Amino acid sequence: MIKIAVRSYGRHNQIWKKTLSTLSAQKDLDLGRQLVLAVTKEDYPLYKAELPEVPMLDMIIVPKGGHNATNGLVDYFPDGEPVIFMDDDISAVKCYRDIMDKDSRFDVTNLGELFEYAFRQFSEPFGFDFTPNLMFKQGKPFAEFKMRKIGGAWWGAHIDKTLLKTEQSHEDDNIRTARALHRYGGVGSINWLVAATAVGTNKGGMQSSGDRGTDERAAATKAACLTALEQAHVATYYQHDPTFIDSMDFYSLRLRGIKELRKQFPMNKELKWSTYLQENPDKPTSSLEDFF
Repeated sequence: MIKIAVRSYGRHNQIWKKTLSTLSAQKDLDLGRQLVLAVTKEDYPLYKAELPEVPMLDMIIVPKGGHNATNGLVDYFPDGEPVIFMDDDISAVKCYRDIMDKDSRFDVTNLGELFEYAFRQFSEPFGFDFTPNLMFKQGKPFAEFKMRKIGGAWWGAHIDKTLLKTEQSHEDDNIRTARALHRYGGVGSINWLVAATAVGTNKGGMQSSGDRGTDERAAATKAACLTALEQAHVATYYQHDPTFIDSMDFYSLRLRGIKELRKQFPMNKELKWSTYLQENPDKPTSSLEDFF
């Protein structure tokens, strides 16, 4: 059974309105057998008191810090276990019906089936989206194998401690992505599922634990980027100059352009994503009645 791992910090009075509410609205999840929540020792009694009726497999105590929470969750599960990792502030998950158009977007209520679909298609780590950029997504299939970043807000993988555990919080998703790209030549991308989340803007969360610095946020995150570039494979796949993201008020690394990556790692231009997935892949305009 696929497990769902959620890390949370300082949001005992918010998490039910966000991720836990989203998961509870699904018709095909059994949270009492699937959900594991990671919190700090200080937060543990607060979450226990706030969520007495919420079914979950376990609530575990982890050290403060985003990477410590993820590492604790990775250590909790046996190698090979399929796990979906989610942040604590996902207020909804939306999908598109038939075509990628804002009018076709709707709230998903069968995430369990979609998670199973993703793990059937990918032995590699895979990522979902949390930015409904329709211009970028036009014409893309429901799922594909490609060189992309696996964002830290929600993603899936079979547990592999050497691949998934990191030693720093800021840029941990980019470190994992670089490792996966190096090992597999690409990662899974579920294009049509989009999480509604206000990344880095809600009170509490991992950013409030000091992972991205306090008063000197820009300097702290830039230093974290430079440290990440020293990790295995990161400098190979990522640009060496950290990019300042105004809306987030921090520095982050960006993947090299696909043309540049292809020069370094020759790819068969005729290679289709169906080579990695099912024999008859979903077309961008195909019906999703099997899911919905």
